[in-house]
Amino acid sequence: MKKPILYKELGAGAGIEVSREGPYVGPLSYPIVEIPSLKASLSSKRARPYPRCYLDVEATLKVRDAIDDERFLYDLSFHKAFDAMEKEDDEGEGLVFPKEGMSLEEIALSFVYAELPMKLTRK
Repeated sequence: MKKPILYKELGAGAGIEVSREGPYVGPLSYPIVEIPSLKASLSSKRARPYPRCYLDVEATLKVRDAIDDERFLYDLSFHKAFDAMEKEDDEGEGLVFPKEGMSLEEIALSFVYAELPMKLTRK
């Protein structure tokens, strides 16, 4: 795992800017089998009541077809704006950062899974 991003870093000063590019090697869940290419960048700025984060992701995924389990490549690209939070509360909606922080890859993957269609099939 790469250096974790801590919650307190996100809203401190001018915030942060981090990026990475290359294949992802790490634990994956269905329907993703492999990530040959992951390009992600994250920036943040101070905001009230939570730091505001901006994530850009471009990825090529090897995934499993929901119908016949055949593997195929799936390209995904998106931009997300979200609030970084220390804990869940009644006001905010965003990504909760554990005390030990999260790597950029973990942040990107949490949104990659959310962006996938419910029933992923080849076209």
